[in-house]
Amino acid sequence: MMALLYFSQQKVEVALLEATNISGIDPVMICKPKITAITRITDFEQTEKGTALLESTIKKIISVVEKNTHVVSADQSKINLLLMQKYAEQQGATWAMPIRKLAQLPYPYEQLHGRSAALAERIAYLYVNNVLPEDTVIVSNSLLVKPKGQRGRPTLEAKRKSELNPRRTIEQFWKDTMNALSGRFQLLDKEKPTILLDTANNLDAFQNLLLGIRLLHYHRPLKGLTLILGNDNESLNIAEFLKQLRYFFKKTSGSVIICPTTQIPGHTGAASWDPEKVSNDIKSMKIKAKSARSFKEAFEAAQKSVDERYGLVVIAGSSTIVTEYWRYKGIKKL
Repeated sequence: MMALLYFSQQKVEVALLEATNISGIDPVMICKPKITAITRITDFEQTEKGTALLESTIKKIISVVEKNTHVVSADQSKINLLLMQKYAEQQGATWAMPIRKLAQLPYPYEQLHGRSAALAERIAYLYVNNVLPEDTVIVSNSLLVKPKGQRGRPTLEAKRKSELNPRRTIEQFWKDTMNALSGRFQLLDKEKPTILLDTANNLDAFQNLLLGIRLLHYHRPLKGLTLILGNDNESLNIAEFLKQLRYFFKKTSGSVIICPTTQIPGHTGAASWDPEKVSNDIKSMKIKAKSARSFKEAFEAAQKSVDERYGLVVIAGSSTIVTEYWRYKGIKKL
């Protein structure tokens, strides 16, 4: 609410808001969006109950949409997209073509964030072409607005202008722009050993994290891999999480250290995992695992377990565990 008030006072032209809780109590729900973007809907069980829950969830997400809102999604499921389109059109919204291609990001970010980056491009495109008034002056170095076509060869003056002020392309933009989001598959490759930070705390995010680690391993074989995990998501399906770990470690050697998390003011989350119990559950899957009494103990053990130059220590499971790392390093970064 503080942010919305500030935006109003500053008379901002565009505000990009993320709805974290699709319910009447989320302040984002009082807004009337011009564009609604949906990244993807995570998997539901292929049962009658699961299908009903999926439809109910999509209907709730689309409830924020109003007449003439442009709706676009990067979901890959045809079933999900059809349901989104159905409810969006019932609301009088305009359904945009879903994202098909990935944005061209450096390896391995294209595989991890390429679809979301392409969604960001589409949001900008929809805004420029459908929301802005027709008489709006658009800056010449716009990445998404194509210049007017011309007949014949360009004049010498036009050539000189294009050489002095070359137009940037989307591909150039992504190459020059920082692709790593803080705490989202954030690779600290200057550290010894290399550190990977990720706030992943649900099944979908964990799956993406493990995919990213596998991609790093393909690119440059790792000499030692240790995951330090600390989670405070009470709704996490532990059984499914263990299946993900087991599948990952069947193809990639490494170990896991479970440590407790400490509640930090301003962070969401329930009580910490029980390190002893979770580590025993992981061991039952025939994965090398142990528990630690603190993050310090876990991190120092992980450093010793991997090669200093070619090893990888992954710190993930919640925003709290990532903050623990920065505290350990003496850097005040929440």
